[in-house]
Amino acid sequence: MSHNNVVAGNVVRGNKYGIYLEGLEETLDPLVFIYPSSYNTILRNNVSSNSYGLYLKLHSNNNTVSENNASYNTNDGIFLQESSNNTVARNTVRGNSNNGISIEHHSRTNTISANTATDNDNGIYLNYHSDNTTITDNTIINNDNGILIDATYSFHPSNCIIVSGNNLSDNLYSGIMGWSSSNNTIAHNTLRNNADGILLSDSNDNTITGNRITGNNHGIFMDTARNGTISGNTISSNIAGIILFDSVNFTVTRNKLSTNDYGLTSGLACTNNVIYNNYFNNTHNAEDDGSNIWNITAIPGTNMVGGPVLGGNYWNDYAGEDLNDDGLGDTLIPYTASGDIANGGDSRPLLLPYTHTDNGVSVDIEPAYPSEIEPELPPGTDLSDAIVITVNVVDDTQANPTDDAYTDITIDVGVLDVETCRVYKAGFGFLAEVDDVTTLPTVKPPGEAAFARDMVNNSIIVRLYVEDPILGVLPPMEQTIFDTGSGTYPSISGVHNGTITPSCNLTVSKLYTYPCAGTGGHTESIRIWNSTGWNVTATWNGYVGDWHNISFDEPFTLKADEEYNYTIITGSYPQIHHTDALLTANGWINCTSFVDADGKEHYNWIPAIKWE
Repeated sequence: MSHNNVVAGNVVRGNKYGIYLEGLEETLDPLVFIYPSSYNTILRNNVSSNSYGLYLKLHSNNNTVSENNASYNTNDGIFLQESSNNTVARNTVRGNSNNGISIEHHSRTNTISANTATDNDNGIYLNYHSDNTTITDNTIINNDNGILIDATYSFHPSNCIIVSGNNLSDNLYSGIMGWSSSNNTIAHNTLRNNADGILLSDSNDNTITGNRITGNNHGIFMDTARNGTISGNTISSNIAGIILFDSVNFTVTRNKLSTNDYGLTSGLACTNNVIYNNYFNNTHNAEDDGSNIWNITAIPGTNMVGGPVLGGNYWNDYAGEDLNDDGLGDTLIPYTASGDIANGGDSRPLLLPYTHTDNGVSVDIEPAYPSEIEPELPPGTDLSDAIVITVNVVDDTQANPTDDAYTDITIDVGVLDVETCRVYKAGFGFLAEVDDVTTLPTVKPPGEAAFARDMVNNSIIVRLYVEDPILGVLPPMEQTIFDTGSGTYPSISGVHNGTITPSCNLTVSKLYTYPCAGTGGHTESIRIWNSTGWNVTATWNGYVGDWHNISFDEPFTLKADEEYNYTIITGSYPQIHHTDALLTANGWINCTSFVDADGKEHYNWIPAIKWE
């Protein structure tokens, strides 16, 4: 029994146990006394070439095992048995003959995060009621199995596991494998070049969502599983994207399956799986020998490809037509993947809500997830009806630097308001609106992308040049501004130099300066630039019209988390924040120096301004 110890900085080799913690359980009939070993820190030790590297056993709870190297041991690198509420983080486990990290026998509610596990039998191994474990942000490469959630017997499973944000690649068998394991969440992992990306067998009520799965033999393989959800995954360049074998009552929705040999296959004993609102663009899109459901009743809502109605799935080889402009196919239905869907089929196939006219370029468009642009947008942006696409525009004549190279993409905005929706370009910001995109430049070098509205056809037209952007057609939103708020006196005019670092993308068209009461405080000129050479300037028009504001020739976007320099020359008496750094609702503004009209230099004067 030991508590609150620190074991740090040791080199331990050639032993049965490198570092060993064990609690005590003593039975004095009829009572059982437990003496735990808890709240210890095991830090930055090198425990290699032992039988076990780090071994925590029997009520070794609430410990932190961090930044250790537990490698080339003949059994496990890090082993927890009957030990709960521990944190195992930022360790390296390499070349262990059994498991890199092993969590076994009623070891519950442990957190396994940010470890690197390579060249082990299993990178991370769970067994025998190791419930409520969180496995997150680990790098797990070149093991036999990346993560194995095992059950010695079917009645000793490990359940309620969260597997999130891990990078699992080049593992011999499975990136993530679960046996008799239920109520787990497998989310936002990257799985590449494994035999099976995710394999669950005899496992029920699991959620598999938001994963990127590419280059495996089988992307997601459900074997004798029930009542799960497979949603929002990007599954590409596998032999088979999704396999359902002896599996029933799954919901498969909002997945993007592309460039796989087989998109989704389902065996004879698979029944009552609901497969709708997915994107299929594969060599063979579907094979289904079971009795499954390939569409739902048509209901309003933005579908996987941006159309206005939920129904079936998008199929790249569907050749039917939409006769009533609802975005669903009305001819050549049900879609049966050339007869490979044995029973029923998709009676409401989705059609793309966009077309494109190309000149000197080749264009490929695929749907994207709103989550791919969400980090760039103001918090709380409503993306429920957003239309988000990835556009790849390739120049057909790269050797000719002055010929035409552009595409005009027409997008039916569906349930969005065509009069007020906006177009966002990832990494750039909101596009400028023009009356007619045909007036924009056509020849190389390219102009700036822009869009126009077609009210009659409920569409917007976007002109794009050679690049590979993500575009989002979004509902109107409250404009994000960068506002320091009002400042104080004393004040004097002068030259302000400093930096601004917005916390979200800001589209800027003008700068407002807060004047001191009864004065004409204003900005006479502004220059803003960054380290790449980008540079914008504007000058004041005098005490006419809206003289508090200084306007830029064209709107521009300040990108989230990037630092920009500014020089602001003020006149009269603007309000001042007397500090060297100020945190606003949308980022920081800092003072590098301020030289006032009398030639005196200050380092804690920030002008009270508002960018909008």
